[in-house]
Amino acid sequence: MHIWTLPVLGGTPRQLTDAPARFRDWYPCWSTDGETIAFMRSTSGENWAEAGEGNISVVSADGCEPRRITSESDRIFDAAPVMWSPDGKLLAYFSRDKRDAPDGTIKVIPATGGEPRIVTKVRGAFANKEMAWSPGNRRIAYNELRGDTTRIVSNMIKVVSLDDGSTEEIVPDLKDVKEIYHLDWSPDGKTLVFAGYTGGWPEFWTVGNFLPLARTER
Repeated sequence: MHIWTLPVLGGTPRQLTDAPARFRDWYPCWSTDGETIAFMRSTSGENWAEAGEGNISVVSADGCEPRRITSESDRIFDAAPVMWSPDGKLLAYFSRDKRDAPDGTIKVIPATGGEPRIVTKVRGAFANKEMAWSPGNRRIAYNELRGDTTRIVSNMIKVVSLDDGSTEEIVPDLKDVKEIYHLDWSPDGKTLVFAGYTGGWPEFWTVGNFLPLARTER
């Protein structure tokens, strides 16, 4: 699996990366200036649960040689996306201390490389697949496992502050939602949108009025 770009108005796809044997490149994410793409490179298995160690790399949009950002010592959960902050300075991702550990952390690392820092601990890291930066770069919304760790029911949405690490749960009526996908923040910072699986076909949901978390950022 490799990273490609494709002109929206038509044209020839361009391959940007060439993953080595037994590796796959996935979860691409554009930088806000459109010049760089961050992605996950991990050893491949027969399914996502058997995927091996992952690392985050960046590649320029013109296809230069990728540059690895994270180190082998950082146990990155490689079945979850890499998210670029709106100001282009940080990359956020899920991490686990051990491959089979049930819990983990959300970390951020400078997009140019450097030491990562833990933003918050998360419960049921294997069930966490979604996160979204707030428009002002200071908060991250993410989904977290609710209830028994033997059941993958990640219908809890939390918001963590990058300023002080405080975390609050947003408590809408999500009892019928079994799984959350594609979490994103509105440009004004007041509403979250996500796809929710209720047992039939996935549906789109919005969550608003979760003040004071939705206050205007400065």
